[in-house]
Amino acid sequence: SSAIFAFVPYEKFNTAIKKAEPWRFYIFPCITFFLALLVSHFIFSDLPHVPDEVNYKYLAEAILDGKITTPLHPHYEFFHILYTNPTISGTYSIYQIGFSVFLAPFVLLGVPFLCNPLLTAAAVFLIGKISEEFYGKTVAFVTMALASLSIFVLLLGGSLMAHSFCAVCTLGAFYFAMLAIKYSSAKRFGFAAVSALFISSLMFIRPQNALFALLYVLLYLFIFTDKKSFFKITPVMGS
Repeated sequence: SSAIFAFVPYEKFNTAIKKAEPWRFYIFPCITFFLALLVSHFIFSDLPHVPDEVNYKYLAEAILDGKITTPLHPHYEFFHILYTNPTISGTYSIYQIGFSVFLAPFVLLGVPFLCNPLLTAAAVFLIGKISEEFYGKTVAFVTMALASLSIFVLLLGGSLMAHSFCAVCTLGAFYFAMLAIKYSSAKRFGFAAVSALFISSLMFIRPQNALFALLYVLLYLFIFTDKKSFFKITPVMGS
């Protein structure tokens, strides 16, 4: 910040922030998407690099063939990939199918590199919504700005790792649980159902994360909703 104020007076900087603030849910997801896309193209060459990425894409391609395995190659010993196991019945990945199911349509269209930048942009959007609800517009603006310029976020967003998918599922679960509390009982059940859907999606890639997300959301709902509504919502969350 000191470097910024050395070139831009604080008053002008603050005025620019205030003008951009109403557009934060358009600006920062778009910035995140394009920066992650640049990382994917210019750093990773739109290709999977680490074994996790290879497994996710391999499994997505198998799913598009209606399977979760591929025929065993006659010289499989020359094509060993960590976490991908060759057996007589076929080669399979030890990873779960959750992220690969989401990735499969992008693989089918020949644009797998678009998947994670879109998910990362969605994660930044959800971060902003949650921040705004708890801390106000200014904090939401700063939070989204920091997230959209985070090297960690952008590198994962430009890869084929499952972190962005997990982030969207976790943030989505909490955001819609938050809406279930905010709005009337007529909408509460629907928002709780969407929250449960995000947790269910997370279960198929990170079961332990899904369990902790479920416990946290249930605790949040228990504290901030009336008990009658909570016991109506609980079967939906548990299912």
